[in-house]
Amino acid sequence: MSKLDVKGYRYYVYIHYDGDERNIVYVGKGSGGRAWDARPTTRGNNGGHNDHCGWICEKVLDSIPFVKIIATRLLSSQALEIEGLLKETLKPKFNTA
Repeated sequence: MSKLDVKGYRYYVYIHYDGDERNIVYVGKGSGGRAWDARPTTRGNNGGHNDHCGWICEKVLDSIPFVKIIATRLLSSQALEIEGLLKETLKPKFNTA
């Protein structure tokens, strides 16, 4: 475990694009491989939202081949703030209010 992980700087903010890589369809915050790995073993614990994996796999990951990491080595609070600003500004198709 790195010093950054010990201090909590392990989060990142990511964007899923459509197949043409033109339209932003989902903005999220994560840690580990959660932005691109849809296996339940790595995505099953999402802050108590057990149905998130099924939803994101069905709606986004199965059809969206491109993920861009926007910011890395963030505290959870920093990632949450950036994610919120991006959602508000970009209004991605699959993010809910």
